[in-house]
Amino acid sequence: MVLRDFLPDSEPRLANLASCEDWLAHAALAGMPHACSALLTLLEEIEVHPPRHSAYLQILERLRYPVLHAETEQTKGFAGKPLPLDHSEGVAFVQANGLWVAMLRAYGRLLSAALNGKHPELEPSLPRLFQRVLVCAGETIGTCLLDVGETLGLGPGVTDAVRLMSGTRMGVYEHAGARGGRITIPSAAASSDSIELSCAGNGVATKPLPLRSIRARK
Repeated sequence: MVLRDFLPDSEPRLANLASCEDWLAHAALAGMPHACSALLTLLEEIEVHPPRHSAYLQILERLRYPVLHAETEQTKGFAGKPLPLDHSEGVAFVQANGLWVAMLRAYGRLLSAALNGKHPELEPSLPRLFQRVLVCAGETIGTCLLDVGETLGLGPGVTDAVRLMSGTRMGVYEHAGARGGRITIPSAAASSDSIELSCAGNGVATKPLPLRSIRARK
């Protein structure tokens, strides 16, 4: 997959975050597989008619959680099913995998644009873009493994591990201290991402610690 920088379209499919919010407000995303189909169509249309780079990133970040929810529900339609998949299971797999590939292409284009040095507005988002590309690539592979794991001879423990991993996100986090029995761990790659963990209060450090690479629940 060769991804290059792009020129914003004069009439983008979604011009900014506000237009994305408007689309989400009117889109019917409650049912599967319609949600996957609608999100995939939108991502493909944005790819053909992209907005400015900074707006593109804001839109992808806003769409990320609806995509994660749609993927989680869609995966239930084919994960662990015997091969060959029937028609409905096959459609569920194609849509789930296609959605991750579309997200991978979108973040990959922005990462390529950020790396060419011509878009300084993207430079602060480089760690986030790298992380998003890695996550989307991993989810694409994980979706395939959930589909063909049994045929490849993967034991149930392996496919269960893949399923659990698909419900988490990889990131680099910093222990920011504990308060009230909860540890706050903000992401080093994205200021808007953070997780909280319960702590028993015995032996848990309450002062900031070095960066840690961990997987956190989505």
